[in-house]
Amino acid sequence: MAALSKAAKEVCGKDVPAKVAGPSNIGNYLAGQGIETICGFGVTYKGLHATDECIELATIAPVLKVYQRAVEILLSAEKQ
Repeated sequence: MAALSKAAKEVCGKDVPAKVAGPSNIGNYLAGQGIETICGFGVTYKGLHATDECIELATIAPVLKVYQRAVEILLSAEKQ
């Protein structure tokens, strides 16, 4: 989670708060087993699971950049 949080701060220019996902999310189960996990970092949306569900297209590129940067951070830590 540290790599994703750091990447989000670098790309978005601000701290991005972590949130707990719904009770049925597999990430909650894994966290309960002591396995660090990330349920997801995603685009801006509205109408989740509703007939008017949609996303803000302009948020796709920054989300991709965050994940790319997080992988770079993880790979650079592996080399150390």
